[in-house]
Amino acid sequence: MVVITLMLVGCGPKQQAKLLISSFLDSNLKNTGIQSLHYSELDSTIYITDSAVMVMRANADTMVNFKHITYEPGKIGNKLIFIHVKYKLKDTPYSHTFYFDKDLKRVISFKND
Repeated sequence: MVVITLMLVGCGPKQQAKLLISSFLDSNLKNTGIQSLHYSELDSTIYITDSAVMVMRANADTMVNFKHITYEPGKIGNKLIFIHVKYKLKDTPYSHTFYFDKDLKRVISFKND
């Protein structure tokens, strides 16, 4: 826990987002073995509503590669940070957009691209 905290303190926003995504995927994918992970640049949006987040979360529960996801509690907020991620799992390509709180402390939701 201390090592992870120190890593988060000593890294920039994109690196912090990568760490959050890695932890999220490790915890929530049914299968391991991610290959060739690629990230876009971070960006922000004020156009994702609470109801849109709830729809994305419901859709995520139907994705066959993911377990039932429990998100960390907290307010969704007016501004979200997002990043596009592409990877392969067992040679099948996937592309998702991950949304984070404005402080990059937790994954708010994600969607298929």
